[in-house]
Amino acid sequence: MTLEEWNTALRVASVVVIGVTFLIAAGALWTSYLVNQRQEERIAAIGNDAATANLKAAQINERAEQLALENVTLRAALADRTLSPEQQHNVALALKAVPRPNVTVWTRSDRGNTEAERLGKDIEAALRLAGLKTEIRNDGYSNMTRPIEVQCGGTDREFAHALISALMNAGGLSVTPLSELGCGASDNAPEILIGLKPAIEPRRH
Repeated sequence: MTLEEWNTALRVASVVVIGVTFLIAAGALWTSYLVNQRQEERIAAIGNDAATANLKAAQINERAEQLALENVTLRAALADRTLSPEQQHNVALALKAVPRPNVTVWTRSDRGNTEAERLGKDIEAALRLAGLKTEIRNDGYSNMTRPIEVQCGGTDREFAHALISALMNAGGLSVTPLSELGCGASDNAPEILIGLKPAIEPRRH
């Protein structure tokens, strides 16, 4: 080959090399773009999965807290009714703050219902702390369906309302509202009737 032919061949070869280099560089840029795109999609998918997992975890925790609260509520509903020493003291304080007639308050528990009888003793202790005369009379009473009922007997309605308010607010007990029948029309002593525990209402979803 002549020198001119070698020069032409080398020029052509350099152009080919430059073209191949350009194609390689363009291919590298394009594949790099595709790789980055796929990585961003994977990162976004991982973020979505993490958000979904966090949401499910929050829902599970919320449900667990709800079940724990329902369990505490159910245990409280199944437990025997009582007046703790602190509650007895609070009931006594509430009754000391209102006018108290010079009468003996009777407590009557459902006959054969040991839970009601124990509660009757707690209520009697609270009444004595308030300076009231009280007497337990469980004769002849059975199958009382109301949780707790106050009958005012020969006293006025204000004292009966005070008994109900003290037992409910200071003692945390469920008490039937006072009857609309007249008070003070007889010589009977005011009575606190203690029957069955309030029924547990079915849970609604």
